Amino acid sequence: VSAPAPADGFSVFASLHERRREERRAQNANESPAVIAGRALGLDGPLTLERLVCETSLGALPASKAQVLLLRAADGKPANDVLPTARMVFHLGCERMPANDGGILWNGERLPSGRPRIVVLRTGVRAGKTLISVLALLLSVLTCQFRRPPMNDEEVPGPDGLVGVRPGELVRAIIVAPRLENTRAPFQHLVGTMNASPVLRKLFVKKPLAESCVIRRPDGREVEVKCLAADAGGTNLRSTWLAGALFDEADFHD
Repeated sequence: VSAPAPADGFSVFASLHERRREERRAQNANESPAVIAGRALGLDGPLTLERLVCETSLGALPASKAQVLLLRAADGKPANDVLPTARMVFHLGCERMPANDGGILWNGERLPSGRPRIVVLRTGVRAGKTLISVLALLLSVLTCQFRRPPMNDEEVPGPDGLVGVRPGELVRAIIVAPRLENTRAPFQHLVGTMNASPVLRKLFVKKPLAESCVIRRPDGREVEVKCLAADAGGTNLRSTWLAGALFDEADFHD
């Protein structure tokens, strides 16, 4: 049997190399930022709001059972073992949450499956809502998807086969309140919690300023967290990619 010509052998090798590169690219695209962040932060699974708030190496908040229930609901995770039925009804208005049962619709007894896109906290004072909310913003900063596969033929992918944030584009997460001074409390919660964690403090690109900081995610992406006063029509919230938004003192927004 004669050996293939050198040109043919090189073509075969190049084809195999390109195929393997495409496989690695697809694998990286399919691995969620939550998994990447969890692994980089020393967790044995994906980063969730509950882990970010309660893990001793991260948020280290001694959460009550009611707060854990909130965290599970915000994560879209089962929480039927946290509190008895009467307390579930008191806090969430339903008797139980689904156990990953395939997206059951609201029927008066269960909350819908899956992680909610919007969470509204209605509590009294000193319930931890600002701290939990700002850590939810941090979770979004660390786990939001910068680039994704195209959804249709009209979306033209880049060289990596994906669409979304391009190199050099600004990505922000914003803390918005009726007045700029109202943003100081949640921002200090964020900075204080991160500085208190030996793991999270390493994510600051440089020392935080009074009203902003830059966080480098475990995947190398950078996000600016910025404090802003509410503006008519939201004009100061536009023109950039948003990794998350926290609207504090929501009762006083127009």
